[in-house]
Amino acid sequence: MKTAKCLILLAVLLPLAGCRKDDAYDIRGDWSFHHDNVTYDFLRFVGSRESGTVEQVGSDALHGTYTVTGKDVAFNYEYRLDYLSWSCSFVGAFDSDDVMTGTMDFLAPFQPYNWSEEVVGERL
Repeated sequence: MKTAKCLILLAVLLPLAGCRKDDAYDIRGDWSFHHDNVTYDFLRFVGSRESGTVEQVGSDALHGTYTVTGKDVAFNYEYRLDYLSWSCSFVGAFDSDDVMTGTMDFLAPFQPYNWSEEVVGERL
């Protein structure tokens, strides 16, 4: 009987304490994104587990936002230089705490103009 009461108590209290599976993925920090061993970006995610801003590590030319819902990740950013700008969006999911995979869509004023690639993100 004591065991049953303890299990019921745990079942009630754990969700209130924020101990849910969908809280397990935390994007905050520095990440590297690559496709076929070519690194595209080193990105830094700042904010809460659920949403915040994304910036390029070591540069102030790239700015955007992110959202995380459970394992699902979405972010977008715009990269601006004095003479050129392009945008990128990512939709994917965490494979583990330190790896995510998904599709990066690029919109750029240079060839190939608009393209998509499957990428891997790894925590640095």
